[in-house]
Amino acid sequence: YWVYASVRNQERKMKSYEVGTSTCQNTSLKVSNHRRIAGQALAYVGAFYATWLFPTVFQIVIVSTGKFPFPLLFLTALFVPIQGALNLVV
Repeated sequence: YWVYASVRNQERKMKSYEVGTSTCQNTSLKVSNHRRIAGQALAYVGAFYATWLFPTVFQIVIVSTGKFPFPLLFLTALFVPIQGALNLVV
C-alpha cells in the first residue's frame, strides 16, 4: 500500500507542473501510474494466494482430520516451486 500511496501522491504533485500542450491533453487516454501500480500489486497478491492456498489447506486438513491427502500434497509440491515463475509473469 505504501508504494501505491507514494506514487499516487507524487503523481498529484507533478500534475501541477503540466503545461497545456497537445501532449498533455490526452491525459484521459493514458493510464496513470498509480493505476498501473495498483494492478501490478494486485497481480502479485493473486500470485501469492494462488501459490500458498494449497499448502495452507493441506496443513489445515492434516491438523483437523489427521489424514494425509495425497492430491493436496501433489498440488502443494506443484505450486510452491512455481511461485518464482508466477512472479516473473507478473
